[in-house]
Amino acid sequence: MKKISIYIAVTLLLISCKTKEKNPVTSQILASESFRLRQDLPVEIIDAHDFESLPLEDINTKIKDIRYIPFFSKEPIGIFDKLVIYDNHVIVLDAFKSESIYIFDISGKLIHIIHSKGGGPEEYHGLMDITISRKDTLIVIPDRLSLSMLYYSLNGQFVKKTKAAPCFYLEMLGDKFVNQTTFAQSYSLDIEHNYNLIISSIDSVICKGFPYYPIQKEAIISNALQYNYKEQLLFTPVLSDTIYQIINDSTYSAKYVVNQKKSLWEKRKEYLTMQQVFNLIQHSNYTHLKPPILETKGFVSYQIAHEKNNMIASTTYWFDKARNKSFTPKEIPIDNKINIPNIIPRPMTIYNNHYVGIYLPHEVEEMITLSKNNMASFENEELRNILKDKKNKSMEFLMVMYEFW
Repeated sequence: MKKISIYIAVTLLLISCKTKEKNPVTSQILASESFRLRQDLPVEIIDAHDFESLPLEDINTKIKDIRYIPFFSKEPIGIFDKLVIYDNHVIVLDAFKSESIYIFDISGKLIHIIHSKGGGPEEYHGLMDITISRKDTLIVIPDRLSLSMLYYSLNGQFVKKTKAAPCFYLEMLGDKFVNQTTFAQSYSLDIEHNYNLIISSIDSVICKGFPYYPIQKEAIISNALQYNYKEQLLFTPVLSDTIYQIINDSTYSAKYVVNQKKSLWEKRKEYLTMQQVFNLIQHSNYTHLKPPILETKGFVSYQIAHEKNNMIASTTYWFDKARNKSFTPKEIPIDNKINIPNIIPRPMTIYNNHYVGIYLPHEVEEMITLSKNNMASFENEELRNILKDKKNKSMEFLMVMYEFW
């Protein structure tokens, strides 16, 4: 519900008291060149309905390396909106509750908390996303309530503030910004004036791409910009089946297509409200691909939204490139004592060819309770020691880094 209200608030803010004919953002976007599609690069098909549902024992045989790391903070993290790992720094964004950025070292020790909400020259009005400028190793924060960008060192020290083009989510391509935009963020309500991505330099629009389809007008977007293990920037338009690679500031190519039996993308030319989209999933067995799409050397992780018990759920899959087949962990009924070799959370990012996810304190507490009540036996020694250590009751989260063979 929060995401929906945020989308509405941002959209109303950006289109209020403006017209598409007079607004410079719309003019810049329409005047800019369009992305060029490279069609000479191979496209791999991922068959999403041909997968294996594997028990934990079989998943464990695929794990090459796994690490469990408890993280501690002097101030609580409300919501984990994004997790970024770069140069042995772990950066957590809580955009809407504490409205802060938490910076840790890779061992779990807190380095700094950025909490600079306000109207001053070194402050932000509202958070939405964070990224890393690989060119100068800085944390970049787009201010969702003003057209500005703030830069901080990896240790959390303010560096500078600049103007910016509109964006909802952000990545950097060298010294250019890759802006993922919501519908009407160009200040226009017309389909032909709206694009999923714009490339900008400071506040000047250089290139536009991925025009909005009618089905995307009311869609709730999520962060669909991710770097893979090769530092290639991947992008998946909302509700699309195709994962693209942004090659440079004017060129892209299709990299993967995720085939589904009844994909919502088949209806991309139809204008559908979100309630109509939900109804198609709940009552007509439609599905759709959900970011993040995370690619390591041998695997691609993705999520599929689908109906489950008359609700909308999402399942995480890992596509094994060598075997050309996806797998997902099988659900475990806790009715008798079970031996758990390793547990892996849904990945939020990648780092050094590892998938990275987290368990929140209540999830860790559930593991402790299962162990105490002799309902589960955790075989990983590192995890067992973490669950036994009383000081870990005050941890902010448990990070898990895992690599598959």
